[in-house]
Amino acid sequence: ASEEGALVALKWSTPARRELFEACMLEAEVLKQLALALPEGSAAASRVPRHVAHGFVSAAVVGPMGPAAVGQGHVLLAMSKLEGRPLDQWLYGVDEQCLKTMPVQQLLRGPPESRVSSRDLQGATRAAVALLLQMAPVFGALESIAVHRDASAHNFLVRCSEAEGEAEQWQFAVLDFGLAVRASSWKQEWQSRNIAGDPRYFMPAAWMLLTYGHKYIENHPDQNFKRHYRDRIDHFAVGVLAMEVFFALWRCPEADGEQDAAATARATAAHHAAGTGSAPAATLARARATWQAYWSDAMRLFQGFHKDGATAIRQALARSQALSQLVE
Repeated sequence: ASEEGALVALKWSTPARRELFEACMLEAEVLKQLALALPEGSAAASRVPRHVAHGFVSAAVVGPMGPAAVGQGHVLLAMSKLEGRPLDQWLYGVDEQCLKTMPVQQLLRGPPESRVSSRDLQGATRAAVALLLQMAPVFGALESIAVHRDASAHNFLVRCSEAEGEAEQWQFAVLDFGLAVRASSWKQEWQSRNIAGDPRYFMPAAWMLLTYGHKYIENHPDQNFKRHYRDRIDHFAVGVLAMEVFFALWRCPEADGEQDAAATARATAAHHAAGTGSAPAATLARARATWQAYWSDAMRLFQGFHKDGATAIRQALARSQALSQLVE
């Protein structure tokens, strides 16, 4: 039971098929096991919803999602309600539906109400480091229980104090285990499971699997692709998310105008002349440009996925060099 006065969130699902019902029940089981693995009152326990109760409701009851299918019912999951805003809404100032159609360049520059380019280098670094440090114990506990498969900005909550600089405090939490699979069976079932999650956070092997099927990965000369997909889906997605947070928040000086860019070019030349390599600012600026190129491709695939469907994206990837670019 929840503590007196604590808010509880209720998730009401009406699965239409047996496999969806099993996914709903597995989500409840995953949260229940995480509650046992993360000691109550610990910092890590506050970064994931805490299981309160779950149960099955007869199909005779009409729920908020409408009537249940014949032979099915409803699954109710009660869990602690966590504070914060969805990370994508907090960062970009718009909801996920807007991101599906927003021009990519507008996203990179930042919509009017966004927090894009709102932090200096130290501030952006603190945010990304906080995300990784806070999520490490959660995903460490999850590793023996399940694979999340849908780590994305939409499934993370963020709270941030108003004070900037060293006083700025970041709090992150992860939500929605509805696409999770059991860790004990995933390594044997990955070939037959549907690809799941947000395309923006797909690893290269996921795009290979979508385009050519599991035999392509199993027979690929570089078996690291198979190993990454089988063992590191969540690692990759959280890593991409950390880079998204850092590069979105960072107010890169080179983005402010040609004068700053010229100054950076002069500093880089001076460093080379002194034999000390590239200036740190220039190195970071190149890293930012590389990230924006990658994120632009990922966003276009994400938008195309939602607009045209998986089949159209699969065919487009098979006909073009986009897959090779993603892998590289």
